[in-house]
Amino acid sequence: MKFISSKFMTLIILALTLLLSACVGTIEDTSKKTNTSNNKKLSDLVFDGITEAIPMSHNKVRVGFKLASGGSGDFSYLVYLNGNFDNSVAAVDASLVTLDAQDVAHIIVPNLSIGTTYTFAIKVYDKVTEITDTNKVFLNATTFSTEVPNFDGIKSLENVAGKSGETSLKVSWNMATPSVATAGGFGGDVHDISGYNIYYGTSATEMTNVIPVSGSDTLSYTLNGLQSDTAYYVKVRAKDSNNPAVEDGNLEYLVKKTLTTKPISFGGVASVEIPTDSTGYHNITVNWPAGTGSFDSYKVYITSNAHAFDGQFADWKESDFDGGIDLITDTKLITKTYYVPLANNKYY
Repeated sequence: MKFISSKFMTLIILALTLLLSACVGTIEDTSKKTNTSNNKKLSDLVFDGITEAIPMSHNKVRVGFKLASGGSGDFSYLVYLNGNFDNSVAAVDASLVTLDAQDVAHIIVPNLSIGTTYTFAIKVYDKVTEITDTNKVFLNATTFSTEVPNFDGIKSLENVAGKSGETSLKVSWNMATPSVATAGGFGGDVHDISGYNIYYGTSATEMTNVIPVSGSDTLSYTLNGLQSDTAYYVKVRAKDSNNPAVEDGNLEYLVKKTLTTKPISFGGVASVEIPTDSTGYHNITVNWPAGTGSFDSYKVYITSNAHAFDGQFADWKESDFDGGIDLITDTKLITKTYYVPLANNKYY
């Protein structure tokens, strides 16, 4: 048997140690490079601050701003008063922000004092990076010096079904309340709500047409005489019982297009059915396909006279339709059951 000298053994062990150290070092370096490549740097948070501060009443101001960019995108917008940045007076999460036609977002600041000037600022807070922007933009606004109705403005603006939808839009709103508690009674109180004014036009800056609506509990109105296929901007303001009446100053508006004129397409009666039970002696069910185009009603004619439909429509005589004539204004309806006077008889 041959023996390896101790000196040679020492050299072998040393060589193995260096090799293992080199391997361990290589693994650690690779790991560090991988981790670094996965950390993506967020872009800088950019926010221009407040862009408008507009009084809406004796105790509310609307502030506006353009959306922030950069950062994580998970933001909160915070409103501050009079340079006090310790506590915000209003806030909104970025996910709840809505934009107007000019891409401006708004926050309503409530519970302010009458006839008072305030200095407003808006900051954006990034909830992921916990960074607040550093803009130094301030705007002043003074609340109304006169108490006005408490009112949130327009709630909905909808198309009207049928042909009348070409020239009409339906406006709805919630009920306004007086700025102060009133006793009511004979003669009323100047703070009582007397009604509403509807403003409308074809642009956000030209809502110059005014429709007065009486009654505090009147909560909708249909605008008529509009142009077809035209976008209308509409806002609503509440007014009190002063003479002249005092309005609130809300700035909320909605936009909606009237319907486009379309030719009517309708296939007429699809089928007539007779119930199989005892009601079949005097009942028939009429079915028809849904019509399309600009129309606002169906009219069903029923008769036992086979010649009642002869000639032109203008020649039809109402007295010939002994089963009745029914005007249906629900344009979604496509079936209806009718009572007819004669049993065991043919109807058209």
